[in-house]
Amino acid sequence: MRFTIEEIGEEGLDLTEDLGQPWLDQLLDGERKTGFWSVAPAKLTGRLEKVDQGVLVRGSLSAPLATECRRCLAQVKVAVPVSFTLNLVPREREEVAEKSEEREAGGTASFGSARIDEETFDGRHIELEPIVREQILLALPMDALCREGCAGLCPSCGRDLNEGPCGCAPRPFDPRWEKLRSVKLSN
Repeated sequence: MRFTIEEIGEEGLDLTEDLGQPWLDQLLDGERKTGFWSVAPAKLTGRLEKVDQGVLVRGSLSAPLATECRRCLAQVKVAVPVSFTLNLVPREREEVAEKSEEREAGGTASFGSARIDEETFDGRHIELEPIVREQILLALPMDALCREGCAGLCPSCGRDLNEGPCGCAPRPFDPRWEKLRSVKLSN
C-alpha cells in the first residue's frame, strides 16, 4: 500500500485494497497480542486527494474478527468498523510548523490541537499500511460479550452459568462491602 504523489491526479485517487486474513492475523497476534483473530479478509476502500501542500486520506473498512467473551470465554464474532480521515503533510513542512508553534507557546507545547489529525510523510511516497494498522488497533472494542445478559462463569467451579445454575453454594457476602448496598444509582 505504497503510493507516490504523482499517482494522485487533480481529481484524486480512489483506492481499494484487499487485507487478507494472514495480514490481519499478523497484525492482531504479532507483538501486540490483542486477543482478536480474523475470520475473513477485509477490504479497505478510500480516497487520496491533494490539498494545500499535503494529501487528504479517507478510508473505511469493516474487519470481521473474533475474540472470547469477556465473561464466559465463548467465541464472539464482531465486525469492527474502521473509518478515518487524516491529513498527510510533508516532514519538512511539519518541522517548520512545530518550530512556529513552540515560539508561540513559549516552548512548552508538544503539539497544537490544529494538527491532531495530521501525519507526516517523506513528501514523495505515502505508506498507507502503518496508518491502516494503527486505525484497526484503535478501533478494537475494549469489551466483547457473547450477549448483553451473559451470566459468565461460576467463580468456584468454572461452569458456564448461561447453561444453567451450577449448584455451588453461594459465596458469603463480604461485610466490608455492606455500605455499598445502600448506594442508589440513577440514570
